[in-house]
Amino acid sequence: MSPTRRIALLSTLTSAPVFAAPFLAIGDNAEVYLTASTQARYEDNIGLTPDAIKQDDMVYEFSPGFELVYGKKGNLKSSLTVFEQFVRYSDLTNLDSELLNVIWDASYQAAKLTVDADASFRQVNQNDRGIAGAVNGRRDIIDGGAHAEYEFTAKTKGGVGIQYSETSFASAALTDSKVYTIPVNYYYGISPKVDLSAGFRYSATSVDAANRDSEDYNFNVGARGEFTAKLNGSFDVGYTMRSQDAGDDEGVVALNAGLAYDYSPKTQFSLNARTGFDTSASGNTQKTYGVTLGASTQFTDAFGANASIGYQRILIDDVFGREDDYVTAGLGVSYTITRNFSVGADYAYRNNTSNNAASEFVANTVSVSANFRY
Repeated sequence: MSPTRRIALLSTLTSAPVFAAPFLAIGDNAEVYLTASTQARYEDNIGLTPDAIKQDDMVYEFSPGFELVYGKKGNLKSSLTVFEQFVRYSDLTNLDSELLNVIWDASYQAAKLTVDADASFRQVNQNDRGIAGAVNGRRDIIDGGAHAEYEFTAKTKGGVGIQYSETSFASAALTDSKVYTIPVNYYYGISPKVDLSAGFRYSATSVDAANRDSEDYNFNVGARGEFTAKLNGSFDVGYTMRSQDAGDDEGVVALNAGLAYDYSPKTQFSLNARTGFDTSASGNTQKTYGVTLGASTQFTDAFGANASIGYQRILIDDVFGREDDYVTAGLGVSYTITRNFSVGADYAYRNNTSNNAASEFVANTVSVSANFRY
């Protein structure tokens, strides 16, 4: 690719601030927004392949859509976002695609009961670490779930939910899967702003391959809320046992944490960590240990920046006994031009080292974007 084409990054259309005026008001409780985003990015490793066979390209996206927001008044609030991604490659035109995205979420708030629900359908045509290599990563992803929480007393609450995820790959070399998860939690308030928790999570993974199904049983304790004036979030730690159709049962110390620290009114730091079982795109059990640190700041009301760095250790139970170390880093800036229009620029770095040489890669992505919401 010529240097000229590498820097010919196109402006794009991104999410404008939520206070943008709606395109259409439906009564006094619903609004419709028109949205559009464009992005141009240069990727130096499109398929996330080893250096010897990697390919680079310029990629252009245009994503028109709409957003329906309901619930300016009342206890029920909901939003529906629909957009179509038109993706075009400069050289690798066989990867050109049109991808539908439908995202819905809702919440209901009563005196003692809260209910949250969400559902989405996404079409994806880009590889990630789990399907790195020359294999076509085209897939359809369906997610959905609901969670309810009820306040028994001023200090005690109970929560129960269900979550579903389904991934269908275009390539026969990859394995379709379905995952059901049911969490049950009990919360006890030790202060007006902090709850201790005890919970149980059951997950069932169904894989489109013989003897690859599994069930997970997780027992955990944790806490959530505003721990100090500046530190808030939630975490739980426990133990997960995985029962498999084939192979021995396994166990792992499990951690889930999401914490945010408000360093100043305009600057925030975050920490997300997770350890537990997953199922790879080839249908094998894997253990994942990961942590991500993030930071964001607003230099002015219009100009902001964010950065992140993450590390994952992934142990995959396949014929290679594969072990991966995955490092990510990112840096982004955004600028709000008007209440309807904003622009941004981002850089992303990904590096996967593995005892299976075919799974190693280094990838850099530079992108510029712009969003419109009216």
